[in-house]
Amino acid sequence: MKSFLDQLAKGLLFIEKWAGIVMKVCLDKPMENRKENYYEIFGKEMPKKRYEKERFYLFVFYCLMGFVVYFAVRGWLSL
Repeated sequence: MKSFLDQLAKGLLFIEKWAGIVMKVCLDKPMENRKENYYEIFGKEMPKKRYEKERFYLFVFYCLMGFVVYFAVRGWLSL
């Protein structure tokens, strides 16, 4: 049982490490562009609350698209 829990912990840490890197690239790059566009339009920095809100919406969009792709592939493979 202990070896199973050790393997599970290692797997979760591996997933967290790589998912963190991927999500950082997927979230931070577009948000930097959004901040620059906001600065060009309004001439001031994007408020932190708005930044966090838009970043959350982008994260939710990626999650929804991940579910769509997952279920589409799953349905396609079951044919």
